[in-house]
Amino acid sequence: MHAGLKTILREYGLSDKEAAIYLAVLADSGVSIKALSERTHINRTTLYPIVEQLIRRGIIAQFKGSRGARFVASDPRTLLQKIENLKRNFTEAMPQFEALEKRSKDSPRVHYYHGKGGYLSVLADTLTSGAGEILYLGSAQKLNEVVSERYIERTYIPTRVANGISFRQLVLDESFSRRLVPKDLDELRTTKFLPKTSRFSANIAIYGDKVAYFTSEKELMCVLIQSHEIAEIERHSFDLLWDTCPCS
Repeated sequence: MHAGLKTILREYGLSDKEAAIYLAVLADSGVSIKALSERTHINRTTLYPIVEQLIRRGIIAQFKGSRGARFVASDPRTLLQKIENLKRNFTEAMPQFEALEKRSKDSPRVHYYHGKGGYLSVLADTLTSGAGEILYLGSAQKLNEVVSERYIERTYIPTRVANGISFRQLVLDESFSRRLVPKDLDELRTTKFLPKTSRFSANIAIYGDKVAYFTSEKELMCVLIQSHEIAEIERHSFDLLWDTCPCS
């Protein structure tokens, strides 16, 4: 019933259990720890430290009732305001971040990212790097298993299109990619499907002078290389493969 809300809360930074607890408290303001445990199916030993963490983060609050501790949820609008405040503060501080990051562009750089947050950071970089085209090789479905189809369709694609960034993809023949093909023209995308015998555990994105390697959901790691020469050879390899594949 609350699957969509849980997905949004995960993108906000909550774990599955934290999201379930927040929604349960939101639905029943003043709930007791016993009732909360029953409604979330989380035993009390596990529940207590998670609740304490949510209280510290201002997601929920505790008050003392006539029959023990009770819990109330922060207004969802308050959570939204925190995001907007963070975005504003981050934007204002961006020149300072950029000054710290500034290095010689001739020096190759390698960054390692772990977990879903790492995937999202690299995908966000593809949209803000200034590259006019993104090349993608691999499985769209494998990437979606980490970042979610909702993020790709409701956030990533609209932002990419708004920024005027084209997208060429060589992907496995999967239902998600097939479903997007009719919208390729509107979404600045060109799709070709790899041979049905193709199998990939990792995916590659090439943009500007950067190459991003996304490992499988099992490893959950991204390697981002900024190097003109590496990006050039990977782009050339992509184009060679592109020319051998038929149009979708």
